[in-house]
Amino acid sequence: MKLSVKTIRALKGERRLPFYFLLLEPASWAYAAVGLVRARLYKWGVLKTFKAPCKVISVGNITAGGTGKTPFVIYLARFLKDAGVRVAVLTRGYDGTLEGSVSVVSDGSATKLSPSESGDEAALMALSLPGVPVIMGSRRVDAAKLAVERFGTEVVVLDDGFQHMALARDLNILLADAARPFGNGYVMPTGYLREPKSAARRADAVVLTRAPRDCRCPGEAEVLKAVPGVPVFPATHAVGRLYRLDNRMDAGMETLKNRASVAVSGLADPSSFKLILEGLGAKITSSMAYSDHHAYTAGDAVEIDARADESGADIIITTEKDAVKLAGFKFRHEAFVLGIEMEVLKSRDALEALVIDRIKSD
Repeated sequence: MKLSVKTIRALKGERRLPFYFLLLEPASWAYAAVGLVRARLYKWGVLKTFKAPCKVISVGNITAGGTGKTPFVIYLARFLKDAGVRVAVLTRGYDGTLEGSVSVVSDGSATKLSPSESGDEAALMALSLPGVPVIMGSRRVDAAKLAVERFGTEVVVLDDGFQHMALARDLNILLADAARPFGNGYVMPTGYLREPKSAARRADAVVLTRAPRDCRCPGEAEVLKAVPGVPVFPATHAVGRLYRLDNRMDAGMETLKNRASVAVSGLADPSSFKLILEGLGAKITSSMAYSDHHAYTAGDAVEIDARADESGADIIITTEKDAVKLAGFKFRHEAFVLGIEMEVLKSRDALEALVIDRIKSD
């Protein structure tokens, strides 16, 4: 079910929650109770936690999405590769036709699965990380074993792994929104939390994403109250590069200046994409926000072209996550892709030192 922008903002705590959502509060209590019991069962050893044959760094969140896990995983994997570490990324392959099966998305030199098979996020990581194997599978311990056996992997980065307690990890990194790290404070379906706020105590470090460049993060105090003493690192989504959808050739950012544009995205939080484009000088005549992980069709491509005609736009701009699925379609208008990278704004050296320390420890 696709939620309205107003509803998403309410769940995130940015506006008042509609009164009828309070009728769902008992369901939220039940959801929270299940999460608490599950975490305790893992802690007490009733549910088995498996040790991978390599070091494991988990990246995840406790909200429903939109914190920037994919760009942060890409940043972390690049850092480890550049540091001389044999690293692989493990992901579930969400919304792909092969979701759940242990499969090699990329061996580091070539992509082995299509975006429809692996899902858009896994496909994007494979394209963005040359030299880094990307492996998908719901049983991450099996995926980790495959990474070690086939690629000699020393460290795996576990994408969206905060709730995946079946795999032991050496470092647990929690991503949270810099303004409202716990949404409106309620667990789904009344709020945006996957687990009660207390689950944040499992984190070894917290990265506050979408932070302002002055690093004044309204949500930092709330995080430190929930997880006393945890190191907190502000980060933001920074502009990477602009390139053509059809051939991935670079295009200068000046391409966007005063150009009438249709913004196309299928994100958990599409609002920031339009703001970034406008900040780069694009004139957004229409914004087309599809549901997160939307599976684009030829009909959608026709609809996007038609919207460009109707709104007087001469170019189409989309995200890298959407581009992996849109690249197979032909557009009458020029189509461009805006790359977004994760930039750690403060204490980046300290974060990277923490990562190296954990993977070098016995």
